Formats: sequence, structure tokens, C-alpha cells
Amino acid sequence: MPNWCTNTLSVEGPAEDIRRFKVTASGPTQTYNEYSGLNKTNPDKPWPINDDIRLRAIAESLPEPGPVQVFSFHALYPVPDEVRRLPYDNRQAKEVGALIGLTPTYGGHAWENAHWGCKWGASEPELFQEEDSFLQYSFDTPWGPPMEFLEKVSSDWPTLSFSIDYEEAGMGFAGNAEYVAGEVTASEEREIEWEEEDEE
Repeated sequence: MPNWCTNTLSVEGPAEDIRRFKVTASGPTQTYNEYSGLNKTNPDKPWPINDDIRLRAIAESLPEPGPVQVFSFHALYPVPDEVRRLPYDNRQAKEVGALIGLTPTYGGHAWENAHWGCKWGASEPELFQEEDSFLQYSFDTPWGPPMEFLEKVSSDWPTLSFSIDYEEAGMGFAGNAEYVAGEVTASEEREIEWEEEDEE
């Protein structure tokens, strides 16, 4: 299990663009195809299907969308279909790709880390403050804040400003950053200072 980073994201801008952003941000979570087949890296747990025709048929279809969330990374910065056709696990994605004649660079795990800055996207998202030109969300992400995600989303929504406050207590760091039109306009990171309990 990861350490969880708690995030508060504020979005400000013209009322019409805020309305459109809210609608776009609410959407399904990312999903990946699940395969059965020959698991060469773990022969103790072989997959029951091991023929490339069935594996190829699975790869040609897309998995059903995941649950709809009020703030979905996949809705704002989608995982490409060619990644979602294969397993989430990087090793398994490469294994399945080799069996059906594909050479994927990575699975969903590596794609999400590279493009969102964390795996899994927003966990337990909540829209807890809403005004005509302002939205504020809270959500958790594994291990750290989603900086690469915010860089891309702020680039896609240049009329809006994005400000994130985050804290990861397990590793003892916290900070904040602001993004406008794909650029970081302010950033600060600090160590969390714990107060020692008074000794009796």
C-alpha cells in the first residue's frame, strides 16, 4: 500500500469556463483490459487462456469505463486507448504485447506515473466548495501530488488558474504550487515539522 498524499485543488476563472471545467472533470475513472493466458514470469500462477487469437481479440476491444467521479484524472487527461487495451502492470503489458505482436513501451502503471505524476489518479475526490468562478476539490493520490497532471490540465484550460496544497505525512513533506496555462507560476515545498509531545 502507498503512502497517501492529501490534496486540495482550487480552480479559478471566468464563470462559463468554470462551469465547463466542472462538467468535464466529472467522468469515469481509467480501466484496463484483464487477460488470461500464459504467465511466463510466474509459472506457479499460469493464466488459463494461452492462445494468441483470444489475447488479440481482447486487445482489440476496450474495457468498460470505470465508476464516475466528481473529479476524474482520466476525464481530464485520458489514458490512451492503446495503453488501456493491455494490462495495467508494466511487465504483464509487455508479456501480452509480445504474445500478440505488439511492443508496448509500458503499461498503465508507468503511463500514469509519467503523465500524471502518480498512479491511480484521484482517490476519494470531493467537490467541497463551489462558486460561480471558483471550485475547490479534495482528493488523495499515492506517494505525492499530481504535478504532471496539473501542468497538462492547466495547459488545456488556459483561462483558469490552478492552485494545489498538498501534504504527505508518511514521508514528511508538504507544499503548494500554482499553474496557469501550463506553467508553474509559484511553488514551495517544505518538510513537515512535528511537535514533540510534552514529557510528563
